[in-house]
Amino acid sequence: MITTMKPRIKLAAVPTPDGGEMLLYQHDRDFSIMVNGDDLMHSRRHESEFALARLGCGHLVDTSSATILIGGLGMGYTLRQTLDWLNAKAHIVVGELMAVVVEWNRQYFGDLNVLISVQ
Repeated sequence: MITTMKPRIKLAAVPTPDGGEMLLYQHDRDFSIMVNGDDLMHSRRHESEFALARLGCGHLVDTSSATILIGGLGMGYTLRQTLDWLNAKAHIVVGELMAVVVEWNRQYFGDLNVLISVQ
């Protein structure tokens, strides 16, 4: 039996503010972002984003209204985990340098971080 590998598809390439290049790839149902040839993030490896939210917000779980600033949207995992940890009155601001990352979240990443259970 011959199996064929699904190709990695380059979906986008955009310049970074420092003159580099940020690339978005898709392989099957997975996505990755690379900057200047280095892996920045991957949809299969996101535990560090969850941990960041848990470590940063764990002490605020019982707070009636917290205000949080997240530096960078990425694939949305830190934001999703933060939303899952804090109550509905929390005010969460995401500062994202690259507007295209917000577009990628809307266009490609929505199913990645729709519902994540708090552990």
